[in-house]
Amino acid sequence: MAAILFNKRYILLSALSIIGVLVITFYSFNYWLALLLTLGVAFCIPFFISALKYPEFIVFLSILLNFTPLNRNTGFYFILLLAIIHFSKNILIGRPLFKIDKILTIWFSFMVMILITFVKWVNIYRGLRGSLSMIIIPMLLYILFNHGYISKKGTEKFLTTYFPLVYTYIIIQLLLTVIKGTAISGYSFQEFHTGFDLGWGKSVFVAALTMFLLMLTYQTRNYWHNRFIIKSLIYFNFIVSIVVIILIMARAPFVSLFATLMIYYLYNKLFRKTYKKINYLNLLYGILLIIPLYYVFNKFIYYLATRFIHMKTDPSFLVRVYMYYDGFIAYINNIIIGVGPEQHMFKDFLNYVADPNNILISYAVSFGSVGLLLIIALFLMPYITMARLYKVGDNKKIKYLGAMLIPVLTMAIFNSLFEVIITSFCYGTMFWTVYAIFYRLHDVKLDILS
Repeated sequence: MAAILFNKRYILLSALSIIGVLVITFYSFNYWLALLLTLGVAFCIPFFISALKYPEFIVFLSILLNFTPLNRNTGFYFILLLAIIHFSKNILIGRPLFKIDKILTIWFSFMVMILITFVKWVNIYRGLRGSLSMIIIPMLLYILFNHGYISKKGTEKFLTTYFPLVYTYIIIQLLLTVIKGTAISGYSFQEFHTGFDLGWGKSVFVAALTMFLLMLTYQTRNYWHNRFIIKSLIYFNFIVSIVVIILIMARAPFVSLFATLMIYYLYNKLFRKTYKKINYLNLLYGILLIIPLYYVFNKFIYYLATRFIHMKTDPSFLVRVYMYYDGFIAYINNIIIGVGPEQHMFKDFLNYVADPNNILISYAVSFGSVGLLLIIALFLMPYITMARLYKVGDNKKIKYLGAMLIPVLTMAIFNSLFEVIITSFCYGTMFWTVYAIFYRLHDVKLDILS
């Protein structure tokens, strides 16, 4: 009898039964406050258990929620709750919360900058929101992945399962947008360019995100190539992504891609001293893919080319230049410590926006020259880490996962020089998760030849 009473399944079933009875009772008698409290408890119990046993799943859930119709801030609260639960557990059992390293030193310096700039804040809500997305959540993600809270196996799940699932979910949303006709219903190319509005992001953001996920899943293909379902989903996602990116005709993702490939080639040549041999079979596959794409979408490709040619008279380019100028003036006027996160509203001709479409200007205006140097240091650290690793390793025979993730990070950083990318809630969580994963798995050797 005692064994039955203390059986985990029996306890869980009893708890669910009691909660179910309470929900029905409170709903029947219109006890709304009691109903909300009961539902809150019902949510907290599985969340608390999952946070302790499967913290990587909570991070995955937070990323996924950012791409749902729910408020885009919801996913960030999941990460905050996850960190609070694990920090509290470590305090209770007497373990240290984290060890100070170079990356955490930079993040803590940003936290000091928040306190220093607080006296300049003109809007506390915007300041807290900016602090959350620009500093607090990235720092918590780094701690969770690199200081014993998420296991190595849990970290690898993001490359084998979680990121491909997020990618597939986004692709399904894109296909539904096309099927509904909200994107593919215009009579001009400009309507294709502006027709992909998914609630959490519009066309240009969607193009940048799909390019990022395409690069991420391709670079980590050695983790999923033996899993048939994941492999099939990702190749399908690749095809849809390429078509959507061409339809949207956004310039920044293409510029970011070419700049990334160039930098990665020079980086390999300088630090690894390797020259990648041409795989003629892959080259043939590429040509066979490009030829039909060109004939189907040649008008779109031509229109994209004209957008580059006539960039000086392009309204979106002029708006960006104007915001950059406005941001530069704000930075000069607060050159040392800045005005605080999201305190300066950048002038967009007729409107005022919180982000200047340039991540360096955003951090420079928010935290001055100190913040600008700190964010540049954070972006350069992965390159420095890999250069040191290859210096002591066998450059010709070893390929590390960190080297595969560097192009993904680089492309996101370049794209953020032209668009609201890393500073956004959706893309930002994805980027800083990959950044944290890099430091957890950068020295993992991949089973491929140079």
